[in-house]
Amino acid sequence: MVLLLLSCVLLKISAQTEAEALIKWKNSLDFHSLTSWSLANGRTNPCRWSGIKCGSSDSVIEINLDSSGVNGKLDQFNFSVFPKLTYLNLANNNLSGTMPAEIGKLAELRFLRLANNTLTGPIPYQVCNLQKLRNLELSENYLSNPDSTQCKGMASLTRLDLNYNYLASEVPPFIFKSPKLAYVDISDNTDIGGPLPIQFMKTLKNIQFLNLSGNSFKGPIPAEIGNLTQLQDLRLSRNQLNGSIPSEIVSQPQNS
Repeated sequence: MVLLLLSCVLLKISAQTEAEALIKWKNSLDFHSLTSWSLANGRTNPCRWSGIKCGSSDSVIEINLDSSGVNGKLDQFNFSVFPKLTYLNLANNNLSGTMPAEIGKLAELRFLRLANNTLTGPIPYQVCNLQKLRNLELSENYLSNPDSTQCKGMASLTRLDLNYNYLASEVPPFIFKSPKLAYVDISDNTDIGGPLPIQFMKTLKNIQFLNLSGNSFKGPIPAEIGNLTQLQDLRLSRNQLNGSIPSEIVSQPQNS
């Protein structure tokens, strides 16, 4: 009985901590919606707030504010108090500033979508600590490459969308160390150049969709592209490629 009461108290404290963190972030925004986000009248449980979903223990597991008109920054968002968060979608808003390194503390996160904002600076290498992350969508921002010496592979990642950013010089190496990737879009990062990386053909055996268009790749299309036996959609337009189209592409079963 004592243990049950203690458990209930701890759950209430956890819910209150999460609610207070959300309110602190809301108050830092130039944004006056989310009227359900309130601590008035002793409402310390955020589970019925707009865009919030909780699990069986009343801990926040999803935050979905896609296209909600959010205007502000993420530096006042205390990621460390959401240990069970699995889904974070803040896409299609007006978030500015940098991506906080503290995002890497969301150890249970499976889905992260910050696309179509005005985020700047490097992608924090701590994102690569999210080893349960399956979906990472950061397209249409002003983000640059993460620290390649710190950002290792992501074991569970299956979808990666970094198009329309400021990735420069090279394809971020962590991509080649994420073996489950099936969807990769790094199109329209015009400063990425050089030969098409052979690593795509050697390491991404599960890739089905690969969009490298609108970059500055040069030279021939490697014949090794035929190694990508799961590939269904390949986009290489608006580069500076030359030479013949490898026969290995047209002989792919999906393309026949």
